[in-house]
Amino acid sequence: MTRWLIPMMVLLSMLVFAACGGDDDATATGGTGDTTVTTDGGATTPATDATGTMDADVTGTSEEEVTGTVDGDMTGTADSEGTGTSEIDGTGTAEMDMTGTPEEEGTGTAETDVTGTAEGTETTDGTSTTGEGAIGEPIELGDVTITVDGVEELTPFDLIDLDVSEGNVLVGVEVTIENTGDAEVPVTDLLSAMAIEDQDGERYGVDLVASGIAVLSGNGLLTTGIEAGGSASGTVGFAVPEESTGLSLILSGEALSDLPEGTFEIGEEITAGDLTVTPTELVEVNDPGTLATPDEGNRFVGVVMQVENAGEAPVDLGQLVLASKLEDASGEQYGVDFAATLLAVVTGAGDWQSKIDASGSLEVTVGYQVPEDAEEFVVTFESGVVTIDEEVVVPLDEM
Repeated sequence: MTRWLIPMMVLLSMLVFAACGGDDDATATGGTGDTTVTTDGGATTPATDATGTMDADVTGTSEEEVTGTVDGDMTGTADSEGTGTSEIDGTGTAEMDMTGTPEEEGTGTAETDVTGTAEGTETTDGTSTTGEGAIGEPIELGDVTITVDGVEELTPFDLIDLDVSEGNVLVGVEVTIENTGDAEVPVTDLLSAMAIEDQDGERYGVDLVASGIAVLSGNGLLTTGIEAGGSASGTVGFAVPEESTGLSLILSGEALSDLPEGTFEIGEEITAGDLTVTPTELVEVNDPGTLATPDEGNRFVGVVMQVENAGEAPVDLGQLVLASKLEDASGEQYGVDFAATLLAVVTGAGDWQSKIDASGSLEVTVGYQVPEDAEEFVVTFESGVVTIDEEVVVPLDEM
């Protein structure tokens, strides 16, 4: 009897041990509620519910050193960064496959949505397309440095009756332009990239007549080129509606994108974006008084231009005509002259309007200063003389 009792006790102990579970085999219990999982090594007890969001904290570099808690649905797959893959099937059995090396001393965290797609913080290494300047601070644009020195309101002379001033404020922006390169910089090409923007985002380019008033006041910016290593200072004029507020000076390469390129005869059509510009004739601009006089040996002339806008938005003319030049038979070129343009308007030799309405047409006269003996003129445009990659905004706080 005794010899049978001992084997029976051993057998009973084995049955009890098997019913309680071993320490090496992975088992899973649970259905619609929580699922308790024991992995090989006995060190992991993930708890899984069926709510759909899974957060896995993984520590270790091998199966024996994996610890973590998994909250997720029963169908997803989570890939943690460099730490392995946690797969959960519909039976509630968790399989941990450590195929990578955890970061941060073996610790990693993976956040996933209900479909098992990893979510993370995405960063971009982009460059801002807009820079902000300030009055008194130099702005470097390649070989040119521009400093906005101040802002003022321009007042037309009593003897000048100008349509451009009706309903508008004439704003003068004082600037200093330095040429740090080894070639001459055409001032008018640079001015064609300037505009004033108001609180509604409307932009107004350099106004030739307002700039002419600044010239006759003794502080205008001359439009001749700036030699290498040289500089020029003066006031550039703009005409903006009286109700405008929140004004800023804009330097934008976008204004140069639609400029034509080439040489055009008087009477030849020029296409610039939605605009068609036709220089119709060359006129002499003479001052019967002493309002403005050209340099010694020079004379003022004006080019009458017929302008048509086929677009659905108004277009600023200043940015276009400032990029134009007169070229004589010898190949010498002459930029727009503010005083000559103002004089053409005052003497009745022509007219000026800074904006052309959508689907509109008008006739303007653009003034130039040329040698007395120059002849056989053509109108030229040359792109790429001045390039501005980043738009710059300078708040005009004093207005």
